[in-house]
Amino acid sequence: MESSGDNMKKVVFLGGLSTDDVSTRTLYAEEFSKELPDYEISGLFFDDLLLHFAPGKFSIKDRSGKELKDYDLVIFRGKLRRHLGLAYIISSYLIENKVKSFNDYSLYRPMPKLAQTHLFYQLGLPFIETLFCLDADRLAEAAESLGYPLILKDNYGAHGENNFLIKDREDLSRRLISTDAEMLAQKYHQNDSDYRVLVMGDLKPLVMKRTAASGSHLNNTSQGAKAELSNLPKHLLGQSQSLAKELKMTIAGVDILKDKTTGEMLFLEINSQPQLLSGAYVNDKKKLFSDLLGSILG
Repeated sequence: MESSGDNMKKVVFLGGLSTDDVSTRTLYAEEFSKELPDYEISGLFFDDLLLHFAPGKFSIKDRSGKELKDYDLVIFRGKLRRHLGLAYIISSYLIENKVKSFNDYSLYRPMPKLAQTHLFYQLGLPFIETLFCLDADRLAEAAESLGYPLILKDNYGAHGENNFLIKDREDLSRRLISTDAEMLAQKYHQNDSDYRVLVMGDLKPLVMKRTAASGSHLNNTSQGAKAELSNLPKHLLGQSQSLAKELKMTIAGVDILKDKTTGEMLFLEINSQPQLLSGAYVNDKKKLFSDLLGSILG
């Protein structure tokens, strides 16, 4: 690969706002510029972009006047929920201009936890029994059928936030009354750990077994869980990659739980923005990401 001048492949991390407390785009650009010197890597925020629509014309330019279509690869990175509509428009623009990107938001398929459960159902994957109702009283009444303890979680939660192990009806009612979030109830499966399958394109996924901290039911490393490299049967890795492809995700974190009693493997959720520069095994994740760029850009 050429390593100087205009022949260098141009990669940009895009997402968030310049007013955010943590400059995630800058962090990724700086880190991977060191890891991948053969690429010209930069970062942009959503508020760096000017979208211009006119008859027969659609352009997206940064503050310097450079068009987004002049990049070889655009990588959406960060919490995109507030800007999914914008991500959809940008993805469509990139497709029109034949610019590679991941993940692809051109279909704008919202994937809160409830929608993910529906997708597991559609694809015939094993998943956790789930109940959802916007009426808190009705949800509390129906959730009793799941038995206690049960899981109550935010439909739009991330990194284990707003996720509770509920012991009885009183605890359930109290949690539902104290939140404005859309909550869903799930059957609790006793477990020692879960598995994060880090999908990156067609490359062999990185699998991490995550074990909750003492006194917690959460296996998220962001919630103090310990992680170790592991492996899973090929059919689970293949199903994880198929899930990502179904959602147009080049990068994804698929979570799978093993029921301690039955040994059944159950799909929990799929995350379009898994941790890459934080959490466990950062060097392994960076290596896999570097291999992905090589497979995408050559």
